[in-house]
Amino acid sequence: MKMPDTTATSVVCPVCGAALAAGEAGGLCVACLLGEALGTEQPAKVLGSIGGHDLIEVIARGGMGIVYRAQQRDPRREVALKALSGAELMSAEAKQRFKIEAEAMARLDHPSILPIYELGEEDGTPFFTMKLAAGGTLSQRIGGYAGKWREIVELMARIAEAVHYARSRGVLHRDLKPGNILFDEEGHAMVSDFGLAKMIGSDNDLTKTLAMMGTPNYMAPELVRKNGGASTASDVWSLGVILYELLAGRVPFTGDNVPAVLRAVVEDEPAGLAARRAEAGNDGRLTATPYSERIPRDLAVITFKALQKEPSRRYHAAEEFAGDLRRWLAGEPIHARPVALAERVWLWAKRKPALAAALALLALTLLGSTFLLLHSNENLRAVDAQRRAQIHRALLEKADAERQSMTPGRRGRTLALVREALAHGPSVQARSVAASALAVMDVKVEREWPVGRVGFGQSPMAFTPDLSQHIAILPAAEVRDRAWKQGALGLRRTSDGVLLKQIPLTNRAYYSYASLSQDARWLVTSTRRSKLEIWHLEKETLHTTLTSTTQPAAAFLPSDGTLIAALDGALVRLRLPDLRREVITTGISAVGRLFPSPDAQYLAVYCFDETGKIEGGWIEVRSLADGRVLARQDQPYGDAGWSNDGQSVVMFHYPTGYLLRHSLDDASSQPLALLRTTGTGRRAVFRSGDRLLGWSDNENFVHLHDLWLGQPSLVIPGTAMNLKFSADGTRLAWNPDSESAAIAKVLDSPILTQRRASGHERSVDRHLAVSPDGRWIATGDLFGLTLWRTEGMRPVAWRLTQKPRDPFENLHFSRDSRQLRFYCGTSKHVTWDIVESADGVVTLTGPGPGDVPSRHYLQAASPDGRWQITFRADEKNVFAHLWEDGKFISKRQRDLEPGLTSRRNCLVSPDGRWWAAGAWNRDRSRLPGFIYVQSTEVDDSRILLSEAACHTYLAVSPDGRWLLGGEGENYAIWESGTWKKVFTLPAGLSDAVPGTAAFSADGRLLALEVDHGKIRLLHVGTWDEVLTLTPPQDLPLVRMAFSPDGRHLYTTGGQILHRWDVARLREELEGMGLGW
Repeated sequence: MKMPDTTATSVVCPVCGAALAAGEAGGLCVACLLGEALGTEQPAKVLGSIGGHDLIEVIARGGMGIVYRAQQRDPRREVALKALSGAELMSAEAKQRFKIEAEAMARLDHPSILPIYELGEEDGTPFFTMKLAAGGTLSQRIGGYAGKWREIVELMARIAEAVHYARSRGVLHRDLKPGNILFDEEGHAMVSDFGLAKMIGSDNDLTKTLAMMGTPNYMAPELVRKNGGASTASDVWSLGVILYELLAGRVPFTGDNVPAVLRAVVEDEPAGLAARRAEAGNDGRLTATPYSERIPRDLAVITFKALQKEPSRRYHAAEEFAGDLRRWLAGEPIHARPVALAERVWLWAKRKPALAAALALLALTLLGSTFLLLHSNENLRAVDAQRRAQIHRALLEKADAERQSMTPGRRGRTLALVREALAHGPSVQARSVAASALAVMDVKVEREWPVGRVGFGQSPMAFTPDLSQHIAILPAAEVRDRAWKQGALGLRRTSDGVLLKQIPLTNRAYYSYASLSQDARWLVTSTRRSKLEIWHLEKETLHTTLTSTTQPAAAFLPSDGTLIAALDGALVRLRLPDLRREVITTGISAVGRLFPSPDAQYLAVYCFDETGKIEGGWIEVRSLADGRVLARQDQPYGDAGWSNDGQSVVMFHYPTGYLLRHSLDDASSQPLALLRTTGTGRRAVFRSGDRLLGWSDNENFVHLHDLWLGQPSLVIPGTAMNLKFSADGTRLAWNPDSESAAIAKVLDSPILTQRRASGHERSVDRHLAVSPDGRWIATGDLFGLTLWRTEGMRPVAWRLTQKPRDPFENLHFSRDSRQLRFYCGTSKHVTWDIVESADGVVTLTGPGPGDVPSRHYLQAASPDGRWQITFRADEKNVFAHLWEDGKFISKRQRDLEPGLTSRRNCLVSPDGRWWAAGAWNRDRSRLPGFIYVQSTEVDDSRILLSEAACHTYLAVSPDGRWLLGGEGENYAIWESGTWKKVFTLPAGLSDAVPGTAAFSADGRLLALEVDHGKIRLLHVGTWDEVLTLTPPQDLPLVRMAFSPDGRHLYTTGGQILHRWDVARLREELEGMGLGW
């Protein structure tokens, strides 16, 4: 036999060659013993041969011997050979320990335990051979398992089953660690190194000596404390440590040295598990680093059960440990349960009683101090809460004042203050102020830029219809040619100010206005009292100069780019570029400006006499077809402004300051005063839709005025030498001062849409109904009915009722939404069909009043139109007739109710089982009000709910559970069936106008009118306030109804149909943290 040389003249360590004391146990030095315990490798020795095996290289070294990769000669194969090197110098105990390992492994035949091939001894050196595991150890592979939960569990289950198999064969491993788990070339894991194995039933001195040997990081606490011998529980502990390390990428107990590690094993609880991921380092090896994925909770529970300090609290066998792992893989409930916090604290206190007592005393001290501190600070907290509430209210009051201001940016400032108030706590008031702010229109300045001027307050500009481009005098620094001493006009892109073209000014002193063609290719300017210049902007060249014997003027038509000019006393049409002339009319006086209508049908001409004074001026409106004068206003001031339909023109009257509107569709009509200003206005422009009028005064303010309501909306600081809305109404351009221009985005309310029917179709206020399919809205007044299409809120049909001022009631749709029904007078039931042609034209058709029994009155219907109720009276009795979809069902008798016929306020429950009626009277002493209900199934079943005046329309919830009515000056809600009053709310309404209310289709929200025009939303059932909406205009609120999907709330008032987008409102408020 030729073995590596381990002999010396003195007794030395066979591994490292260090000198040994005589009789030192194991024949190894202390350093090598600790190195073996900590798993560190020792330097390689010279190779040799033993027992028919050629030793190729050292695989591992340890206190129990050296493991070689060897070549067995017969049969020829590679094996792992473990030999007790320097055996002649080793003690009998070391040799016995080596023998125990060989015998232990030889007794085990399991696919996950490294098998023994041969056991022998040569020249006093014992050895044994094993299967060569070429795949390395688990300690080298831990990083690759990071985050692979199923692979980790599969591996640990196989290892635990192998440990249990060894235990069933009477063998305890006692040194389980990643370094003792080997892998073959196929990646199959096997338990090895039974050097510290214990034969169950053996209790000799050697076993006791080995009891304290092992790797500190993986040793069980009872082995460290020496208060218990090795057992199945100690192997389960080691399995738990390995599982913890695979899951977290680190061992649960660490320290700077071996004693510190052992102390942590005994005293400390394992740190919480945090998942890791595998990353390749600079050397290409996988390491574990933290990442966000959480370790499965059940795996953590299994791990911590295996790591219980008390052996009796761990798994009783490795088989149970493996069983829970297998159950987790199968998706089944595990048997282990997490240890409660109280139990963990109790166990820790038992381990460290002195420290636990000290901490308990400290905790009691802190608890007492905290109680005293909290008690003493109670008043301070109350004061702080009161202060925060005051700040909250003050900020919301300021926010509401901003909402009511008429200055640009009011909506944004209001919402910013609400957000600031929310820092001091939420409230219904905050939600209400924010919701009301979302209802107002606003303007947001997008860009402001400098412009040149020709004199004080004079900065003429011209825009394309969409405001995308404009022409203005350039500041001196931007004039590209120094030879242009008069300056230059520049064509800019309005959105970003990019300078596109520029042309020279030929006579700056006389430059007063410019007109830009729709495509921005042509420009006409007035430069002298007798000349017009036409410029080709694309080429930046002067196309021609036109002269006139009278002061000329010109303007491009907005439709086709034709140039209209006043030259030599004639009004002519010029075609560019060839300048072909077409005379429209003659006899035109000196002209200052021309103002074509948007439809290019008419022209407003500003004329003046030889004095040139305002008193001698006039504006005449002429037809561009034949030049006829259609309207005239003397002593105008400023520019003329056209409505978008081209049918009316407005201009200021200098002597009175009134803004007068001339209607061209009725030439005989007198001008209508739209505004009665305190000063003199200068110019006026209409926004698309002709509802909003912009006008400028001589006090350097621009006013936005709501013509539908006759109320101001916004006031913007600015000279408004130029004032123009874009064609689509989304932008507004003006001059903040004489040396700047600005463009702003007009912000309509995101939650409120308003529409008004025009002319005789203005039948809106008195009645309101929404069809069950959500396609139609019906409104009505004393004169007729208007049918609206909900898409776009457009009026599509109108029809007079039976007789002018013949009152009708209970407007509703049929269940299929194809008919419109109402009750007219005291004996007419009217049904109209809704007919829509292929081209979208809608008409209301029907034969007129249907025949119903005579002397019927107070007809009503259920919300979906299925059930109807009518009443017939004789001298003594009243009979209630119930109908289903127009078919008679039954009648019930009741006493005649005084006043029932004088006020029609009646409804039928959704299931047709009862009906309710209410009446009010302004003179309560003459006729008191009432609300009562009656069954449709039982005679004389009248139940009086209230004898107070009913100052509100009745409303019923979709499920028929709740009935709302007015009781005196309050709203009241009764629960059907029991008819108990469950809620009252002050309405804040007058006797003259009844309040209105509506339930949402899903029955979750109730909308009420409060305080003359405000809308309050309540949660149905709890009746808690959601918010109170304050409309942007001071309008009466007449009727309201929800859409079938609950997304919209429709209201009427001021001859306007309003649509509140409840769904959008909720989204906006949720974005601010104010959702409900």
